[in-house]
Amino acid sequence: MLYTIALIIHLAGAITFIGSVFFWTFILDTLKHKIDNFSEVESKLSVVIVPTMRVIVGLVLITGLYMFHVRASSIDMDFFGSSYGRILLAKGILGLIMVIAFYIVSFNLERIRYHNALHYVFITVQIVLIVLAKLL
Repeated sequence: MLYTIALIIHLAGAITFIGSVFFWTFILDTLKHKIDNFSEVESKLSVVIVPTMRVIVGLVLITGLYMFHVRASSIDMDFFGSSYGRILLAKGILGLIMVIAFYIVSFNLERIRYHNALHYVFITVQIVLIVLAKLL
């Protein structure tokens, strides 16, 4: 039962994170040239969205590690030699890279010059993660 709850939290968090990056990348960027005080709007949205996403991404990480721990208890030594194991390993590594990159970027937004371009990188990695998840 706890695994099912973790799975629901994990999926809801991942959907929320992907949706927020999609919104920021494809919707807000199109409004950039149509709104006069866009930088003010962007900074006010950042105050709400970024801290919320830090919590959500943390929950995705914790639930993902928990689900792997539960599944790892039945893993034999040849698990990562199987195609399922390799896909799960690739998904886990990409997911961890995504989480680390998110936290680095979110705590250094003012110093990162091309943080808008990073949204496209995040979307690309998220699409790859979705494809890998569907292959499992």
